[in-house]
Amino acid sequence: MRVANRIERLEREHARWERQRDGSRRRLAGGYVEETPPAAGEWAERVGREIERCTDELEYWRSVRRAQIDAGLVVEHSATTIKPGDRIRYSGVWATVIRCNPKTVSATCELFGKFNVPYTHIVEHRPATTEGGAQ
Repeated sequence: MRVANRIERLEREHARWERQRDGSRRRLAGGYVEETPPAAGEWAERVGREIERCTDELEYWRSVRRAQIDAGLVVEHSATTIKPGDRIRYSGVWATVIRCNPKTVSATCELFGKFNVPYTHIVEHRPATTEGGAQ
């Protein structure tokens, strides 16, 4: 899970640096639009170096993650492997999947109620069965 968390953090950081490089525009509450111009001068050079650093680190950690998956040390969960009705174990409890989102699953259990879990935080997965199991 640590490697997956590191990859997620680096992807967010990489996206932030790209927004700095390219400039960005976002709409805030009340119709206010916040615009950030593209990086220029020395700042643009720094932003370029940070993008390169993040790209290199992402390449390395993704290769580590692939090696973990290939060795069977971790399981790569996604919307293609988990379906509504399946059971997942997260934070010491079993929960039933309600919905599969691109990066998380929505699940429910008695202890937490309804909550979202990133695929990388799922500890164990059991598909729904038609014979007396979850549906």
